[in-house]
Amino acid sequence: MTWLLKLLEKMTPEIAEAFHTGLTKLLQALYEKALETENGWDDWGVKLIANTFSVELEKPVTTEPE
Repeated sequence: MTWLLKLLEKMTPEIAEAFHTGLTKLLQALYEKALETENGWDDWGVKLIANTFSVELEKPVTTEPE
């Protein structure tokens, strides 16, 4: 965990959980948008930010239209 998350955990567990949940949702949305582009650098950048904040990103499941 980063120093910021450790600080928030000391404040209160509820604030830390809310922060981490919000950050996870934000980064997951950014990651999904980044995967839609041809540019691989934006994918890498979002992964770097997620790793910095110890956020696990999930690769979105894509379904092909029949």
